[in-house]
Amino acid sequence: MSEFLTSDNTKIYYDIQGSGKPVIFIHGFGARSNVFRIPQRILSKEFQTISYDLRGHGMSRDSGEEVSMELLARDLYEIIAYLGLDDVTLVGWSMGGSVIFEYIKNYGCKNLEGLAIVDTGPKLVNTSGWSLGLYKGAYDENQAKSALNLMMESWSHYSKNFMTKMGPNLDEKGLEIAIASMEGNEAKHMISVWKDLVSKDYRNILGKITIPTMIIMGGKSSLYSRSTGEYLKDNIKNSKLLIFEDNGHLLVQENPTKFSRALMDFIK
Repeated sequence: MSEFLTSDNTKIYYDIQGSGKPVIFIHGFGARSNVFRIPQRILSKEFQTISYDLRGHGMSRDSGEEVSMELLARDLYEIIAYLGLDDVTLVGWSMGGSVIFEYIKNYGCKNLEGLAIVDTGPKLVNTSGWSLGLYKGAYDENQAKSALNLMMESWSHYSKNFMTKMGPNLDEKGLEIAIASMEGNEAKHMISVWKDLVSKDYRNILGKITIPTMIIMGGKSSLYSRSTGEYLKDNIKNSKLLIFEDNGHLLVQENPTKFSRALMDFIK
């Protein structure tokens, strides 16, 4: 992997494969760039593909205490500038989709050609008038507070529980690898970014998306319902919704070939 230094001196580790139109993969909370290992390899046959470890995740360790959505979006902006990219397609899975929303909020659609939003929603916490957030409407403010307390008590225990909920379709070995990857992140960074993420409401950002957008949802996702995907489609112009009926929230890992094919068709 290569590295670049952000404007606040944080090292971000990234991997580039292939050439052609640029595609940037953005992973989810607690994960790292290797979740896109197979899709990146497949798409690199026709495109320039970039994956990277988000600040505070994997090899991109932040020396500070706080990791925020604003910082994650700024890092993405600086990666695009550093690599001199134009007409980029962003692929954001789970929290990676939220990074895209934060990017649009702060920088608009500059330098972007298309978006792929994968099994995520514009607002995680369910409140009065909003029931399309996490756990299909069950994740409320009390659960958000409880989750933060559990993270602070034992990041290892929380990682195991969270991954088990996210990946019921993974085999035993795959689940062990996913849990170990999540556990390897520093708790302070995970706590700070989750605390910021659950405070966000990106519903008013959706109308500012002016480029072609593909929304992919897992038909068996334990985190989001297909109604969340339908909401995104209804509120993002020039968007289409694709449901992976037999896959869950970890559809990127469960069915990487189908996922790659869908991205390939969309970008072309």
